[in-house]
Amino acid sequence: MTTGRSAAWVLAAGVAIFAALLAAGYGFFVLTKPGQAIDYAGYFGRGLEARVAVDYDRHILSWITPLHLAIAGGLMVVLASFRRRPLTGLLAAAALFAAVFGAEWFKKNLPRPELSRAPGPVPAYFSTDTYPSGHTTAGTSIAMGFILVAGFRWRWAVSVAAALASSSYATAVLFLGWHRPSDAFGGILWSAICFGAAGLLLMMIQRPPPRTEKPGWLALIAHFLLCATCLAAGWWLTGDPWPMAARDLPLAGMLALIVIPAFATCAWLAWALAGAEEI
Repeated sequence: MTTGRSAAWVLAAGVAIFAALLAAGYGFFVLTKPGQAIDYAGYFGRGLEARVAVDYDRHILSWITPLHLAIAGGLMVVLASFRRRPLTGLLAAAALFAAVFGAEWFKKNLPRPELSRAPGPVPAYFSTDTYPSGHTTAGTSIAMGFILVAGFRWRWAVSVAAALASSSYATAVLFLGWHRPSDAFGGILWSAICFGAAGLLLMMIQRPPPRTEKPGWLALIAHFLLCATCLAAGWWLTGDPWPMAARDLPLAGMLALIVIPAFATCAWLAWALAGAEEI
């Protein structure tokens, strides 16, 4: 038996943990010399050679435009309204735009001291703060928005697709050299914070009654297997041989830092809302 109160605790605990990780990521990867060195090592460790992957990454990132964000927010409202849950749709759209604009605010206002010299050429905008990645935030937030507005019978399935989308956007900004790995990490966590807060607000307003539910183990197994597959695929796409050389460890670690949170946050949101027909 699961209650609205326990589901709210799952959301609240997740928001608190992700906020702490977001701050820790900024504190280590942005404000310390060792953190910046590891971040750059992961960034320059990529050696993407698969042309099809480059084309795919550019294609999906080209969809992150103000128009497409507005369409996605509108679709959330429409889908939730079909379920007679217009408030859910409105809060999902609000969380989407709060995440996107919040990421841009962070990027403009969080300082980034240059403590570690980049071992190669980087985009000019790397000299200012890029934490968290706006494209990763937008892609992940759209994915999480559809978890929120999906019917309770579909939330687990949608969460698996959402995790794939989130990890795709997060790795794309790294593989194309648009962002450091930590920027993608921050974008995933910031999106989770915004949608966890939206779910908490819905719990407070609607106070869903106790419900009995299956724990969704098949979906959790699917999350785990697909997460491992994405890690392996991301490593393979870098074009580096196996076994890993010591120089490759930063890239492997930073890929894990991106992909694992993408799946973990989507699974967490679906778990907290599982069976909540009222949301």
